Amino acid sequence: MSRESRIEKLRLLMEELRDTDPDFTPQTVTLILWIGALDHPTQTELSERTGYSPSGISKTLRKLGDGLNGEAGLGLLKFEPAVANGREKVAWLTTKGEKFLERLLSHF
Repeated sequence: MSRESRIEKLRLLMEELRDTDPDFTPQTVTLILWIGALDHPTQTELSERTGYSPSGISKTLRKLGDGLNGEAGLGLLKFEPAVANGREKVAWLTTKGEKFLERLLSHF
């Protein structure tokens, strides 16, 4: 694959992200990828995999889920308290989140 075609794939991917949320960050995309790859990961697992702080993960989960600070969320995932530790949350992709992840992966 030529360099030009790889750049075009990357441009299309970035456009896909901006269309979903103009404020998407690398952290946001990384969390979606790991949540899609793991079976109901906890915040601790996500923190260990990504190196991101648990508080940053919690904030991003709310934005990707039902919302944050009165703003509507993206509806890409759901999360609930973990069985083993009610303070921690487990996350999974919604149908909308699964479709979004598949669209991202289709660029590769």
